[in-house]
This record gives sequence, C-alpha cells and structure tokens, in this order.
Amino acid sequence: MAYAHGITREDVFEAASIIYAGGKNPTQASVRSLLGRGSFSTISKYLSEWRQQQTDAKAIISEEEEMPDEVRSLLKRTYAAIRVQVETAVIGGQVELLEEENEKLRTKVADYEAVKAELAGVRFGYQELMSKVEQLTRENERLVKFSNEEVEALAQERDKLVNEVEQLKAELQKVKEPKARKTRATTRKAVKTEE
Repeated sequence: MAYAHGITREDVFEAASIIYAGGKNPTQASVRSLLGRGSFSTISKYLSEWRQQQTDAKAIISEEEEMPDEVRSLLKRTYAAIRVQVETAVIGGQVELLEEENEKLRTKVADYEAVKAELAGVRFGYQELMSKVEQLTRENERLVKFSNEEVEALAQERDKLVNEVEQLKAELQKVKEPKARKTRATTRKAVKTEE
C-alpha cells in the first residue's frame, strides 16, 4: 500500500478487507484508524464501492451450490491468498509509517539533545558569572569597609594632629609671652635710661 498524504481506492479496499476478515463491519472511522490518514468523504466513497463488491461476491458465493467442489476450493484458496497479501501490504505500510515516525522522533530527540547541551553551556556560563558577581560583591564590601576604616583612622589622625598643633600653639604662646614681656621690659628700661 503506497503511503502518500492522500489515500487510494486500494488503500480503503485493503483496510476494509482486513477489518471484515477480523470479524467486524468496516466503518469510515475504523478504516481511517487503520490507515492513520484520509478524509471521511474519500473513505466513504471507496467504502461504498467495497461494500458493493462484497455484495456482488456474496451473490456469486450463493451460487456455490451449483459450483463444482474444485471451483469452490479454488475460490477459497484464492480468497485466503488475497487476504494474506492484503494484510501483508497493510502491515508493510504501517511499518513504513512507523519508520517515518521513528525517524521524525529521532530528529526531534537530536534537536532536544542539542538544545539541552546548549542550555547546559548557558547554565555553566551563568554559574560562572554569578560566581564572579559574588566575588566582586565581597571585594567591594571589603574595600568599602577598608575605606571606611581608613577614613575613620585618617579623621582620628587629623583630629590628633589638630590637637597637637593647638597644644604647640599654646606652648609657643607661653614661650613667646615671657620673651615679649622681657622685650617690653627691656624696651622700657632702655627708654627710661635714655630719658
């Protein structure tokens, strides 16, 4: 049975014969289910032809009483052989369909594996970036802490130096005052002596 997108008369006849041989009455749905494709209108048209052919065959078989045993036996053997060929063709066609579906699934699995590998690479890159971000965050926190400590230490040092400068100014003032008094006193004495 050739498997293209549409179905042929032979496809429907073969499927209907298999269903009938299995002891069931072929319907549009059962034929479509067995074939795996086809429109109901096309199946209906060919199924009607198949039923008419079956009616004609039954009419011939009803005349069996008049047929010789050899002809009856030959008809039965021919029918059995045709049935086996039809079943084999349908099974072969189904195998073809399954192989096509299997190939599609293999392609999808290969695509999935490629995407999965790409995703693993992206995930690895993301983890590396997150690790670097964490490292930079820790380094930044350390620098901020160090900077704050350093600024505080420098401020304390500045305050200490300002105090020392104030103390030195006070001491210098103390040292300058007696000299200034002495200089003033000497200047007064010199002025008095000149008078």
